[in-house]
This record gives sequence, C-alpha cells and structure tokens, in this order.
Amino acid sequence: MAITNLITAAEVVSKGVKKTSYDTTKITQNIPFSQERWIRPFLGDDFYDELIAASGSFNTEQTDLMDNYIKPALSYFVLYDTFWENQIKEMNAGNVLAETEFTSQPSTRMLEIKRNDLKEKANIWLNHAQKFIEDTIDADSSKFTNYSAGLSDDAQRSGSNVYIPD
Repeated sequence: MAITNLITAAEVVSKGVKKTSYDTTKITQNIPFSQERWIRPFLGDDFYDELIAASGSFNTEQTDLMDNYIKPALSYFVLYDTFWENQIKEMNAGNVLAETEFTSQPSTRMLEIKRNDLKEKANIWLNHAQKFIEDTIDADSSKFTNYSAGLSDDAQRSGSNVYIPD
C-alpha cells in the first residue's frame, strides 16, 4: 500500500535545513518511513488515517495543525532519520564522511549531538501540537474526535511534554 506523504522534500528542506546540499531524493524516500515511525504513534491510528485521507482538502483546524505543528515536527524527524545518509558518501573505497577541501571534519560525537538536536526540535513541535489539539478540543469537542490522547506504548509523557524515543 502506498503511503500519502504529509510533507514534500522541499518543505522538509525549507522548514528544517540551513544548508542546501541535502539529497532531496533520500528525503523523499524517507518521508513515509518517518511519518509511520514518529507521527502515527503520536496522533494515533484513527486520527493519522483521517489526516492521510483528508490530505489536500484539510479543514481549517487540520490545516493549522498540519502547517504549524505536524509539518515542522515531521521535517525534523525526516532530517533525523536521514542524517547519516546525508553525512556519509558511499565511495568505491567504502563509506566516508562528506567534506570539501575547505572544511574541517567534525567528530562523530559532534555529528551525533547535531542529529539528536534534530530529534529534540521535532519533539518540541509535537509538544506544541499536543497543546494545540487539546486546546482545540476544549474549545469545541466536535473537533479532532479521532485524536487518541493515549499515545502509543512507545511514546512517553513527562508532565505536559511528549517524548517519542528511537
């Protein structure tokens, strides 16, 4: 079954990348994986499927949720999931970290810190999404009726924060 992408590679790059050398083919290929890995558990199956079905014809609240919270979160999750693919070049002699003659190579520890920062930013956006969803439901209980406030077993709550682990 083909998965409808909730975001394009261009949106991923515009929302979460400061450099332009990301391979958008790898990003495009990983969007469905990242959606299923991170966004489905956060929204719950029913609400996720509702958004997939409505993709392209969102109502006002769904548009606000998608454009202002889910897409930014998803862009950082896609970058997190494709981070090493974009840092490593496959060469005849094996895999090497991408660099130019004018750059110095950061340590793999520094790269891992940068990668984890992408995930942290994505989780912050999910925290904002959860608050938006809950505030919308509080204002009008007929909105987001398929949202599952009980996150999947993988997702964790810490106070009002949501954290989705690897």
